[in-house]
Amino acid sequence: MNTDLKACAEQTANRLASLDFSLLWPGFHPFRFALYDHASVYFDGETFARTDTFLGNTSINFRGEQIAIWELSEPLDPDVLSAKIVHEMFHAFQQECGEKRFANEFEAIQKYQTCPELLALRHEENKLLSRLLSRHDAGCFGRLLSLRRYRMEHFPFEYGYESRIEAIEGAAQFVELSALRMLDALKYEQACARLQDRLSKLDALLPARISCYDSGAAMLQICAQSHHSLQLSIGDTELIFYQGLIDAAKPLSLVAETTPEVLAFYEADHAKLRQLVENARSHPESRLSATGTLVGFNVYSARRFEDYIYTEYFLAYQADQPTVLNGDFLFRLDEGGSITELYRLAGR
Repeated sequence: MNTDLKACAEQTANRLASLDFSLLWPGFHPFRFALYDHASVYFDGETFARTDTFLGNTSINFRGEQIAIWELSEPLDPDVLSAKIVHEMFHAFQQECGEKRFANEFEAIQKYQTCPELLALRHEENKLLSRLLSRHDAGCFGRLLSLRRYRMEHFPFEYGYESRIEAIEGAAQFVELSALRMLDALKYEQACARLQDRLSKLDALLPARISCYDSGAAMLQICAQSHHSLQLSIGDTELIFYQGLIDAAKPLSLVAETTPEVLAFYEADHAKLRQLVENARSHPESRLSATGTLVGFNVYSARRFEDYIYTEYFLAYQADQPTVLNGDFLFRLDEGGSITELYRLAGR
């Protein structure tokens, strides 16, 4: 695989050299990147053994500089891979600029509340986003902004969290799509069609964090296509780029009632999470004796049911020393952030 890492890195570097990063976002510039697999890392012309420093697809500080990293867990089209590296480079750019909109994921996993009304609002918004990506319509855009204002006023914590994810991940996905358009217009159109399809689907609303990648990218794309003036500077505000448009939107006193479809979706998701918790607790042999302060979990797809939190792929905690566990887990925290119950989920 080492040869593959080197070859992919060189191929990606050649594609990235063809991009004008300043056209993707004001002030944006390329950063160095590393590719890795389960065993090895290729960076700066050398291959070395992978450590826990390389986890996920993101930006990290490595050897004194902010770099983008990507795990080659499966073959990717070279243009798609290059665009995804740009996505992670944008996270390095956000760090460099002193971005203030990173969400507190430890707070969010314990305070974010999903309910049918919130899901219904976000579903209507996402369907409008999907429609607006194809053709701008002033009435639809106004309705979208009014729904966002209503959600901001009635679900302030959830709206605040989602806006922060849109500012970080939605912006990075928007830049990724823009890079893909420069590399291959057809692949860009195909990616946009998949984005529209996801936005139109009810089951794409959860986990909420993942759905915000799409809604944030779509909002930026729509605003760019219709030439709305946005505040794109990074590091000097905690407001989302299009907050001014939302604040100026017509207020809504009433919204449509939650549909049976949305209610059924919410109840099915609730039941699935309940079953996951009950299955874990009914198998005491799966409970681990490990205790300590939670320091990391897979925020990308984590979910909470009552007092229990579900995380995929890994969990990290600090006891006598930092420990990273691989696998899927269910855990419970006390008020201080210490793990009081921990289950390894069998067969996951």
